[in-house]
Amino acid sequence: MFSRAGACGITCQKIGEAEVFADAGGDDILLTFNIVGAPKLQRLLALARRIRLTVVAAR
Repeated sequence: MFSRAGACGITCQKIGEAEVFADAGGDDILLTFNIVGAPKLQRLLALARRIRLTVVAAR
């Protein structure tokens, strides 16, 4: 979907945004905000099983 417009991926800040783009056909997403808590981690893992997902992590 996004590659037709010349994009090779997309950057999202929130996991909900990444889920929406994945549902719309995006398959290469960079997530730039920290994931905090078990429920969000479970969503992150589910998303990573569906698409190519890169996550920025800070300590």
